[in-house]
Order: sequence, then C-alpha cells, then structure tokens
Amino acid sequence: MMKKLTLSFLCLALLSGCTQTRILEEINIITAVGYDPDEDSNMLRTTSVIENMEPGKEGTSRVRNSKGHTSKGAKNSLSLNASRLSASGQVRLALYGRQLAEEKGIVSIADTLSRDPSIGSLVYMVVAENEARDIMSHNYKDIPNIGEYLYRLIEHNIEQHSIPSCTIHEFLKYYYSDGRDPILPIISRKNNEVGISKMALFNGDKLVGDIDTKYLFNIQLLLNNASRQQREMKISIENIPFEKKALEEKEDIKNNFHILFDVIDIHTVILLTNQSKTEPEFKIHTNMTISLSEIDERINLSGENIKKQISTEINNNIKEETLELLSVLKDRQADVIGFGEIYNRKNKITNSTSEEWRKKFSRAQFNIEVNTKITRTGARE
Repeated sequence: MMKKLTLSFLCLALLSGCTQTRILEEINIITAVGYDPDEDSNMLRTTSVIENMEPGKEGTSRVRNSKGHTSKGAKNSLSLNASRLSASGQVRLALYGRQLAEEKGIVSIADTLSRDPSIGSLVYMVVAENEARDIMSHNYKDIPNIGEYLYRLIEHNIEQHSIPSCTIHEFLKYYYSDGRDPILPIISRKNNEVGISKMALFNGDKLVGDIDTKYLFNIQLLLNNASRQQREMKISIENIPFEKKALEEKEDIKNNFHILFDVIDIHTVILLTNQSKTEPEFKIHTNMTISLSEIDERINLSGENIKKQISTEINNNIKEETLELLSVLKDRQADVIGFGEIYNRKNKITNSTSEEWRKKFSRAQFNIEVNTKITRTGARE
C-alpha cells in the first residue's frame, strides 16, 4: 500500500513539473517596462522587454510596444496583439521617458505598479535621458537582454553605495512625505553603451532638473550611505611638501595632483540650528575615516604633518562640492536629502506641507564641517 502511495505522489510531482514547464513556454514573461507619451494619440506608449523561454534562446529577450490611456490599458493592448498570455510578475525595472517625467509626472504609473500583487513595490524606477523606447528597443551588440542588464546595473550600484536605492516603495514614500522628494538615476545610451549618466531631481512626481554623477558621493554622504566607496580627488599642491626631484616634469603638477582613497567609515549628523519660518539653518557635521590607495609618487608621506594637510584639502573640497550640490537642490526646490523631515520633527505643532517646505528650503542656510582622518595608506611612505 505504501509503495502504491509513494508511486502516486511521484507521478503527480513529475506531472506538475511538466505542466509548469509547458506553461512557462506558452506565456510572455515581462521583465522590464518603459513608458513614454504618445503625442499623436495623447496616449501612453509602453515598451515591454519579454524574456525568451524557448529552448535554446534562454538569456535573450524581445521587445513589444503597445498603447493605452493608462498603464493597465497599455498592458491589455499588448495582450490583444500577442498569441500568448503576458505575465508581469517578473517585472524588475520600470523606465520612464524624460518627457513623461517632466510634463505629466509618474506617480500614477508607480502607484498602479505597486498595487499589482504580482509585481510588488521592490521594482527599480529609472529615468531615460530621452525616450524609454530608444533604450529598450535598440539592438545591442553585447547585451542580449536589456531588461536584465538594466536591473543588474542598478542593483550593482545600489549594493556598492554608488547611488541611493530607487525602488517603487521608496519613490512613493518620499513622494507622500511632506519633507523629502524622490531622486532617481538617469540612464543614457550612446551607440551600444548604456549607463547611469546623471541623477534626476523630483519636485513631487515631476522631474525638475538633474545633477552630474560627480555629486553622487556628496549625496550619499548626506544620506549616511557613503561607506565602502572609493573616491578620486584633485588636491592643490599649495602647502603640500614635494620631493624636489623632477618637479618640472609635468606642467599640471605645478598646480595640483590626484589621490584615490577608500572610505572606511563615515558618519554625518544634520541638525536644525535655526527654526526660522523663512530662512531655516542647518549644521552638517561629517566624520570620515579613509585609506589612501594612490597618490603621486613625489609626495612625501613620511610625517603626520603631510597627512593632516592632505586631510584639510579633502575637507575643503568636500565642503565646497556639497555647497554646490545644495545650491542646485535649493534652486530646483528638490529636497532629495530630507531636510524638511528634520525641520518638521522640530516643529511638530506647525508641520510644513510639501509646498510650504519647498519655499523655505529654497532660502535655507547650511553650515558644513568635515573632519577626515587618514588611518593608513597603500602608497609609499
């Protein structure tokens, strides 16, 4: 009797496995989706990346386009023009064309995706420098599956603390916050190369500007997420003692040199020092421990004095860069750091709405202090 039962369960398991395989081969599994406005019809144009499940074509993808007045309508339209069921349960990344993000906003699409029980809120959100369709529909030489490639690109940079996390959950969290705005990476394509070129600044759900990736370190520093990063920096030679030999070998060495350092530990504290309703003031204090990985061989690192002087140069550079970043954020009224959340925690009785805070943020003042400690060097000492 037991042998018969065991055989029955085994047959059921094998049959279930065969059925599941057949189903996967008969549906369109969407792994990434792009959104652009369709100006001719005033509709939403979607570009879906579908993973190939056919034997021998694993790891590749194909692209399908559709239109609709809503994101769900566009998905239904995709099904009408396909011989297979379209399943969105494996969507990992949503790419929004810049025009759509600037003119119409993207919260309605993000909210719809987050409410789909088959998708969830951990999908990455990204902005295309131009059209999402241009990035997803291009025939890449060395990228067989652009949806998977973009997902891995974003995931890798988040894990390395190079960019802030950009899931739908986080976008909606900051969108509905009265003291913080979303920030998303911008993807650009140049021929067959695709990568993160800028960061998109949002005021609510609309893109209002962008910043160069050179400020990513400063953003992560303010968000307390810059540990384990590696940073290259130009240092002025003023007050830095050189060895005398070959000083004239390079023209640029007369003015500056470059260093490469690894961030071992970093901690930033942001305090509201003036609760003014018109011009609030914040104190930003950062302590950072680094290891020098590379430095010009003509720099003498034998004494503590030289390390202190290099630390001072690093402090000044980071302070200057951070002030430049904050100036852009204030000009765009895009508080992607969350200074408004700090302000509202100190003013619980008279919490500022999003619009009220953005006006205050544009007039906010910042006092920045950076202390860098060099613990060891991989360079010659």
